[in-house]
Amino acid sequence: MKCVMVPDDKYLEEAKKLKVDKVLKSLDDFKPEEFGLPAFD
Repeated sequence: MKCVMVPDDKYLEEAKKLKVDKVLKSLDDFKPEEFGLPAFD
């Protein structure tokens, strides 16, 4: 299972050290097609 994390800004650097597939600053940056899902319209 893939994992995408959108942490609070104060935890952003710490979150990058975790074993998640992608760390984003905002859900607006999420591109579902990168995970084999349909793109947003």
